[in-house]
Order: sequence, then C-alpha cells, then structure tokens
Amino acid sequence: MNGQHFPESKRKIGENAPPFHPNCRCSDAPYDEDLKGIGERWARDVESGEGYWVPRDMTYEEWKATQEEKYGAGAVDNARKKAYNKIADREQYERWKPVLKEEGVGSFEAFQDKKYTAPDEYKQLVDYARYRKRVPEATKEDYQVYKAVKETGIYGTVRVPPEPIEVSILSLDEDHIKKRDHAVTLGEAKGFIDNALFSLKRQHQSERIYTNYYSSEGASYVDKSKNLIRTSFKRNQFNEDTEKAVKAAEDARR
Repeated sequence: MNGQHFPESKRKIGENAPPFHPNCRCSDAPYDEDLKGIGERWARDVESGEGYWVPRDMTYEEWKATQEEKYGAGAVDNARKKAYNKIADREQYERWKPVLKEEGVGSFEAFQDKKYTAPDEYKQLVDYARYRKRVPEATKEDYQVYKAVKETGIYGTVRVPPEPIEVSILSLDEDHIKKRDHAVTLGEAKGFIDNALFSLKRQHQSERIYTNYYSSEGASYVDKSKNLIRTSFKRNQFNEDTEKAVKAAEDARR
C-alpha cells in the first residue's frame, strides 16, 4: 500500500487503511496533489540506526533499494529478522555461549550476523553446539568423526569420543562368544573398548540396551547393566555397514 492514494470516502479499515492486522504499525497521512514532491520525511539507516531525511514521496521500496545499494542485498530483511527475533536469538546465544566463543563468535551481534548472513556456517555451528551439549567433552575433531560415522547411516546413537566405561570390571560372555565362533579373549575384547573410535547405543530385539564399541581391530558389545561384554569380534567379521562406519571414522581422524 506504500505510496498509494485513496479518497477518504472509500476508506476501508483492513483493506486500504490501517490497521491491517494485529500489532500493525502502519500509518496514513493526508495527500495533496499540489504538494507532491515538496517536503521531507524521516528515515533510519538500517546498519547505523541513525536518522536522516529523505524526500517526502519516497516509498518504502525506494528507500529499501538505497539501503541495499549501500549495504548489499538482503540488508533490510536481515535487519528486520534480527529485530523481530532478538529475544529468541538472545536465549539461543546464552545457551550456547561457551561453544560459540570457542568458535570465534564472541558477541550476540556476531551470532546474529552469522545466523542471518551466513546460513550454511550458522547451521554447522548450531549442529556442533547441540552435539557439545550432549557430549560436553567432545572436541571439534571428535565432532567431525561423529559426522563422518553418522553419514554412513549406521543404526544407533553415535558418540565420539566413545561413552565412558570402567573396563576393568567387565566380564566376557564366553559361551556366547564360542557359539558365535568369534575366538576373542577377554583381554582382546577389553582392548577393542580401550581403543574404540566411537560407540553406538542400540536397543536389542530383547529390548535390552547395548553400548557397542568399535575400534580398528574389532568390536565389543556391552550390557552395562550387568558389566558384561555380551559379544566381541575381530575386524575380519565386520559386516558391510560396520566396516564402512569404522573406515569413515579412521579417515576422519587422519
């Protein structure tokens, strides 16, 4: 509606006169054809916030074009998003502040700039911050390994570094190992855990939860409720999905 003129006799609230919607901030003003082009109106710079005068008959789209010529395409829309989402963005920034500062985003203003001007970088940053909330001790390298493993599509909840566990108290289900013809000793099974590249948490068909540890040499599946290594096997017995995930983790560490 900006810049359009209507006779007062045809004024209709919500159609050609404000308010047009809840919280509408539009306004109208008298129009005199004889005064067209005379006078000025107040505008505000989208970046500095400083006010300045513009021609009275300048429309919003014309003003927006001058700002985008000055600051680049999207400058006005991004500034509007920053203003509208300021409270939600502030809560998000405070929640992830430690990780954001580690990644060089040291202020709320820098966070909003990243969010609205570099969406791909922002998504990567947010994904990393969310992962760190779940795995506080993870490093950036750990996160890269996590992503590489997850992208293989292997089933289970991936964790890098592997879920902590007291290896010394674990025992081995030797009967199960023999039935599966895995030929792994307790020492080897523990070694697979100690040297694990990542762990997976999975729910077995029996509804029991297992934490699986995968190293370059082999894998061990642990029932933590019983401190029991339910099964363990060497790399030559990996299935295709497991081999793919371990290879991805190895490549990401190089």
